Amino acid sequence: MILHYFAAILSQAGYPATNILHSIGPNQGDGMAFFGVIEARRVETIISSSDCPCLHREVKMLLKKGVEFSIKRWGAYDDWSSMIVSFACNGCTLTPSERSTAEIVRGLLQEDARALSLTLEQQGRAIVKGTPDQPDVVREFRTREFLVRVIEVPDRHYNPLSFNLDALEVVEKIVSGEYRYFGVVVEIRALSTGALLGNDAIWGIVEGKDEPARKSGYYGNLKFMVSAAVREARIEINKPDRLAA
Repeated sequence: MILHYFAAILSQAGYPATNILHSIGPNQGDGMAFFGVIEARRVETIISSSDCPCLHREVKMLLKKGVEFSIKRWGAYDDWSSMIVSFACNGCTLTPSERSTAEIVRGLLQEDARALSLTLEQQGRAIVKGTPDQPDVVREFRTREFLVRVIEVPDRHYNPLSFNLDALEVVEKIVSGEYRYFGVVVEIRALSTGALLGNDAIWGIVEGKDEPARKSGYYGNLKFMVSAAVREARIEINKPDRLAA
């Protein structure tokens, strides 16, 4: 989900989104970075914040002439520090004045791209924190034969953006902390030995962190999940090798 989210945000901003590095961890150099050609619309957006009309005109002339700004990799880290913005004009020659203007734009783009890299790194960390970091037994009960556990578990593979770009709003709410996402596993264990006999699971559950009684989630499916796991457990305990033992 993190990579798809980064790509969606970068594409919206006019930055390259096909060559992305990320390692959201605690080590030096961990972070995210992106490389490739910067779209002209991003260049124009950056320049539009300038109060100098002449700079706007000069930059438009540069873009019309074929000047291209791109982000290249410098260094071994996967964070903002490895991103270097450069410019080139293929098949043309820049005057000293044009080169000076291009250098101003290059500096503005580098500052902007690195700031976005830092922002996306923090948002990536928020996505990681949006799912439990370890299993949590939320319900447990016993029958004559079985111990039944309902467990909320991390869902590291949840990625609505892989099939639905409209799900960006959902991911943004995970980033903001409004939503969390997880899976639920129902385990059936033998009362006497604790051995796992059957299970059932549901994945990709998303709910508001402040929703009472987990209204949005899986409670309506629990009885079906328990029934399926119990059926699997009964098949397991009735296997010939178990009966012989």
